Amino acid sequence: MAQLTRIGNSMGIRIPKAIIEMAGLRGRDLRLKVVEGGLLVATARRPRQGWREAFQTLHEAGDDRLLLGDFSNQFDVDEWEW
Repeated sequence: MAQLTRIGNSMGIRIPKAIIEMAGLRGRDLRLKVVEGGLLVATARRPRQGWREAFQTLHEAGDDRLLLGDFSNQFDVDEWEW
């Protein structure tokens, strides 16, 4: 059980240490999401989190080819310098 408490001009919830530890929230950035009937508190995902592992899995399966193929144009041939 928790209650809202005033923190400056805002309101906050004191979350018991045991719950923070069980949920793995200590020292993490959190994401708040309004859901039907309440508020969901979850760890925030970093942008592109998990992409390295996904790319490695694709590579190991031999499924890491270019999907668009070669779509260069005359500018690329004549003007572009790498």
